[in-house]
Amino acid sequence: MGFRPSLGNSDFRDLRRSGHGYIDKSRFIEDVIDDCGRILLFPRPRRFGKTLNLSMLRYFYEKSDEDRTDLFSDLEVWRSETARAHFQRHPVLWITFKDVKFS
Repeated sequence: MGFRPSLGNSDFRDLRRSGHGYIDKSRFIEDVIDDCGRILLFPRPRRFGKTLNLSMLRYFYEKSDEDRTDLFSDLEVWRSETARAHFQRHPVLWITFKDVKFS
C-alpha cells in the first residue's frame, strides 16, 4: 500500500490510529525533557506541523485513563527510559487557536 499521508490532520491520536503515514518526530519529546528553559517557544512557518507536534506532546504527557501506549510503542521516543518515565504522568492544559479565524 505504501506511505499514505493525511493532509490537514493535526490530531496525533487520530493520525496514528487511522493508519496514515507518519514521519517519526517523537525525538522532539526527549528534546523538550532535556531542555532546561522555563519557557519553550516553537516558532515555525505556517503548515510546518506545530499543532501536530504539540498534540503529540499532549498525548504523551497527559494523565489519562486511556492507555496510549499504541501511539508511541513503535516510535523512537519509546526507546528512551527517561522519556517513558514521563509517559501519561502529567496534567496538561490544551488550548489551540488553530481553527480560530479573524472576521
